[in-house]
Amino acid sequence: MDLKKFVTIVPDWPKPGIQFKDITTLMDNGDAYRYATDQIVEYARDKEVDLIVGP
Repeated sequence: MDLKKFVTIVPDWPKPGIQFKDITTLMDNGDAYRYATDQIVEYARDKEVDLIVGP
């Protein structure tokens, strides 16, 4: 699944030169969000990560 189509890029926000990545559309789509979460889990499993913290 191409997750890039679920991410909106907001140029020059909050200041010029920054491209803010808005993932609210990703989180609004259950299948895409589940896929993204599963990908993070797989990445962490390979790295033997014990804990993931997020907002």
